[in-house]
Amino acid sequence: MTERERADDEPLGHVPIWDGSGVLCRCGQTDCLEAVAGGWAIVRALQQLGRDVRHVRDVVAIAAKGDPEALGMIRDAGRRVGGVLSAAVTLLNPEVVVIGGDLADAYEPFVAGLRETVYQRSTALSTRQLRIVAATFGERQGLVGCAAMINQWITSERAVDAAVAKGEAAR
Repeated sequence: MTERERADDEPLGHVPIWDGSGVLCRCGQTDCLEAVAGGWAIVRALQQLGRDVRHVRDVVAIAAKGDPEALGMIRDAGRRVGGVLSAAVTLLNPEVVVIGGDLADAYEPFVAGLRETVYQRSTALSTRQLRIVAATFGERQGLVGCAAMINQWITSERAVDAAVAKGEAAR
């Protein structure tokens, strides 16, 4: 899979944030959320400061030791993600937002920034009962989420009614 194909699998990360930074994203656009707030963007920024980090896990590790630059960048990434997420929260009014991925291992600083922006920019109605939680299934979270969605659909009123109608038509 090419970098561009992989980028096309992550649509939220490619919402432009229009901050004027002009950062080129792997999808070919500029100022995508991922390009300015994604794990690889933080790695690149810390490398430019002369830090020995090669992966977002390295960033999380130094943040866990209290590194102020890493902590600040992670919190700022949370703010930027929160800025994009706030529109989705206002529009969709979810009960829960689940935070996963490598940056989720720095949950406290990342979500502090995310909450700050989501609660500031979203409507009060949409955030009144909103919960922002860490993913609990690690690398299996996508699989578990898909299974839950399939189960929800299979047991939905519409699916049950369709199955009953199909059974009655077969008689």
